[in-house]
Amino acid sequence: MIRMIEDLGLDRFMLHLPLGSMPHEQVLRAIELFGTQVAPKVRAYFAMKEAYTQ
Repeated sequence: MIRMIEDLGLDRFMLHLPLGSMPHEQVLRAIELFGTQVAPKVRAYFAMKEAYTQ
């Protein structure tokens, strides 16, 4: 995700999950994992990068 953001110059991200093809519990788990595992790492990476470039 970090590489995609940097390579494409993105400044926004919209999470899309295949709601119709996944059981509800799996959708909730995917959202939870994104919010607790992925998003914090992405935010930390860009915060650290910003701190080093200032």
